[in-house]
Amino acid sequence: MNRTLDRITGYEAALDSIDLDLFRGAYRIHGVRVHQLGGRVPLPLLEAKTVLLSVHWEALLQGKFVGRVEAEEGSLNFVNGRSPEEQQLVVGPEWLHALKELSPLRINQFYRERL
Repeated sequence: MNRTLDRITGYEAALDSIDLDLFRGAYRIHGVRVHQLGGRVPLPLLEAKTVLLSVHWEALLQGKFVGRVEAEEGSLNFVNGRSPEEQQLVVGPEWLHALKELSPLRINQFYRERL
């Protein structure tokens, strides 16, 4: 997972740990942080206490094999600044490739838990 995240140009990613649940077809990532390198954006692009990637079982019962992403205490920050160093807006091909590697299923549902 770290190698996949490290391939994203211009960003640094870190995670604390990963738990696998093969029976449920899921894995949980703890302590996810993605920061832009070389810019002046004070907010991380992505930060979450946990991110769960799993099979979307309700859709599977309807004959669709798709995924579900659930974030706990997460934030996704896009920033439109005056200069490129102050912006965090672009989601390039490297991001799409990394997402496909992390979850090869088409994402059917994204859920953010509110506390």
